[in-house]
Amino acid sequence: SLEGQRNAITDYCHKQNISLLSIFEDDGQSAKNFDRLSWIQLETLIKEKHKEINYLIVYKYDRFSRNLTEALAMIDKFERKYKIIILSILENIGVHPQSPMFIFFRTQLLLNANTELNYIRERTAFGMHQGAKSGRFLHAAPFGYKNERDENKKPIIVPDEQKAIIVQNAYKLCLSGVSMQEISKLLKPEGLNRGGNSAIKRILNNPTYAGMIKVPPYYDEPERLVDGNHKPIIDKATWWSVQLKLSGKQNNRQNNEDVPLRGSLHCHCG
Repeated sequence: SLEGQRNAITDYCHKQNISLLSIFEDDGQSAKNFDRLSWIQLETLIKEKHKEINYLIVYKYDRFSRNLTEALAMIDKFERKYKIIILSILENIGVHPQSPMFIFFRTQLLLNANTELNYIRERTAFGMHQGAKSGRFLHAAPFGYKNERDENKKPIIVPDEQKAIIVQNAYKLCLSGVSMQEISKLLKPEGLNRGGNSAIKRILNNPTYAGMIKVPPYYDEPERLVDGNHKPIIDKATWWSVQLKLSGKQNNRQNNEDVPLRGSLHCHCG
């Protein structure tokens, strides 16, 4: 806990006869980078009072940073520019901070923290990928849907009846040749609360409305569409017709009895 880390740092400073100038806490923020409010405040203090400061003391090096490249650059800045040594109270290396062995072991600890972060990201990406492959929509519901749980308590999206009608009308208006700007104007009185032409474009491009899930690329697997386990708001033919219209590649050919389906068939993956 934050309180436990704070107490440990306070006790360490007391035992080492170090005057504790200030404590900074990352409450709920990851140490994946230095774009953290408390870190910005810490750096401000360092710039103002670095002549009074000898050490920056952290509970563990992974509380300092989980990004090896940024961590080494920040350490170099602190130790070269400000002459401030960064210490971890739980990872007491036991050699002088200016020793090459100290630098080696500290870098190894920071590398371990970076690797752990990458493993967490990998597990998250794998879980999201598997969920999408199984047809589950795992994010906040898009306009026209709402987030609920199925009989197995797993997340699922279900149509919001009133908003679903607005989505259907957006597709109908698009196919009838109405511009996105006009579609936005026409649907606002009906309850469309998404501003800008880009909002209409996102609705018209979203395969979720046709009962499909976009599976993101994962290693060697390319991005693709799969059937979702949610109820569609529009049919797939309508969705693909809108995609063709938006792409500007509508087929204006004359019918040819020898090849009647040329330009008319689409694979589900696009």
